[in-house]
Amino acid sequence: MSSVHINGNAIRALRERRELTQLYLATVVGVTTDTISRWENNKYPSIKLENAEKLAQALEVSLEELLEPPLGEGEGEAPGAPEPAAAAIGSAERRRAVGWQGWRLPLLGAILIVFLAAAAYLWWKSTGQPTISAVRTLPRHSAPGHSFPVLIRLQADSPVNVPIILRERIAARVTASGVGREGGSHDFGDHPRWIGRLVEGEAVFLYLVQPHDSVRVGQEIHFSGDCVSGSIKKRDTVTGGAQSVTIAPYHWADQDQDLQITDSEILDAYERFSSPGKENIDFSEIEQLWLAGGYRWDSELQGFFAVQPQQSQ
Repeated sequence: MSSVHINGNAIRALRERRELTQLYLATVVGVTTDTISRWENNKYPSIKLENAEKLAQALEVSLEELLEPPLGEGEGEAPGAPEPAAAAIGSAERRRAVGWQGWRLPLLGAILIVFLAAAAYLWWKSTGQPTISAVRTLPRHSAPGHSFPVLIRLQADSPVNVPIILRERIAARVTASGVGREGGSHDFGDHPRWIGRLVEGEAVFLYLVQPHDSVRVGQEIHFSGDCVSGSIKKRDTVTGGAQSVTIAPYHWADQDQDLQITDSEILDAYERFSSPGKENIDFSEIEQLWLAGGYRWDSELQGFFAVQPQQSQ
């Protein structure tokens, strides 16, 4: 089987339930965000089996959950539907009756699309700047006083090499520090910012956030930010994606808060908060808790301790 029929509604529901972006799925599968959008809107009901398997892995479900259920005999036909031959004859008669009127609306639509495309191209040429998207990735929660990673992925609509400024604002008492920058870590307080460059239309920024002791369990840390690109005609891009992290007595990699970091959860942590060819965060603590099979949170010592799974409750 070289291709399979997928259920776009199921794909969209699973992605939104896991709070994943179309950009994330596109990166994992190796396609464009436009392709993911077309899959979700059933524009491409049949896709390569290899892509469907990657999509299922990214959504952490079996391949069967993404496929259209096979129609049984007689299913999918409305009551009283005409026989195929009769339907074909009726369609031919309607086409002859409609004539030019049936082609007028599609032709006008095609002309409008060409006009809008030309206008967009002329506007892009006049600004001389690419359109850039910025998407923030956050863990859902983090323990009091413990640092957690924040990753922002920038992507332009063309493979440009332009300078950019990335700005973040954190609505809580925290200290943000850079990761993998030359000269070691840099402390930015609650207003981190960087100047960098898009390389072939892409860039990734990764930093750590350390909540102050005054940020208690149950409170949320809110994020906002933007990206400024261009040297003459500057353009601002608001950062999308995740916007908040809840303080809870669990490690940020423990997504289901069951005091165990599973194989799936540690793989997801690596997938979401690392970038090939770049310096990344220290995963040693996560690996220790994963290897132990379980952990516990000590509220007095404000720390994690590895334990056997049966002792973690």
